Amino acid sequence: MKIYHLSCGSFCPVALGRFLPPQGRIVCHCLLIETSAGWVLVDSGLGVGDLVRPLRLLGPFSKISGMVSDPRLAAVEQVIRLGVDPRDVKHIILTHMDFDHAGGVADFPLATVHVHRQEYEAARHPERTLIARSRYRAHQWNRHQQWNYYGSEHPQGGSTGTRWNDFEGVQTFVGLPPEILLVPLFGHTRGHCGVAVQHQGQWMLHAGDAYFFHDQMLAHPRAPLMFRAFERLIMTVPELHQKNVELLRDLAQRREHPVKIFCAHDEVEWAALGGVDLVG
Repeated sequence: MKIYHLSCGSFCPVALGRFLPPQGRIVCHCLLIETSAGWVLVDSGLGVGDLVRPLRLLGPFSKISGMVSDPRLAAVEQVIRLGVDPRDVKHIILTHMDFDHAGGVADFPLATVHVHRQEYEAARHPERTLIARSRYRAHQWNRHQQWNYYGSEHPQGGSTGTRWNDFEGVQTFVGLPPEILLVPLFGHTRGHCGVAVQHQGQWMLHAGDAYFFHDQMLAHPRAPLMFRAFERLIMTVPELHQKNVELLRDLAQRREHPVKIFCAHDEVEWAALGGVDLVG
């Protein structure tokens, strides 16, 4: 199994820039995994259309966000640069469907998208709040044909939920090796999940947006005030979010059978894992 750590989007919000070492940016950390079932993307970052037309995606906030509007950042462009035919990307796993995670879906029309059913329903029928209506962009995925949904009603061929470390309701994916697991981490959104991957005898866990800053996984967690404020602002179910962050922190501190945990937007974690910068 070969794994690439890609950044399929880049932001430097004005209010957060001085808190973002080493280069002052927020990445969109995606995985590209070679498996016996074809190549798999874990999260898809921003799509080509988003990067070509940032005003369509964020309107006037595209400037405030410091979004880098370079189409070379799109997952499909990076896949090509790695010598992989985009048609060989057979599966996309979404931790959740926020616009900076689901944007690349439209660029892989032949892939099967795997997502928790609660997340898909939340994206299709967003709550009547400003945050809920701002986080999902239906144009990124509403024409896609191939989907597998997970949760209580699991599609034929996958597990119906088991325990992995201290997490319940963990599921395998239809058509993918058992070394890749969907781990419920609800809270940031109603169907937010992590994706665990066993590679060379060790587990790693892409925790999506369960947290935002690497030091939040320390025994004595810390994060800049602006990060903590943003995290609270956009979480959907605070009590579940807090519970899952504590479980992640306990797992990160475990010495026996360690699991490498990382989130979607921390550049320090991305670089430490050998993040592939095909644009810079």
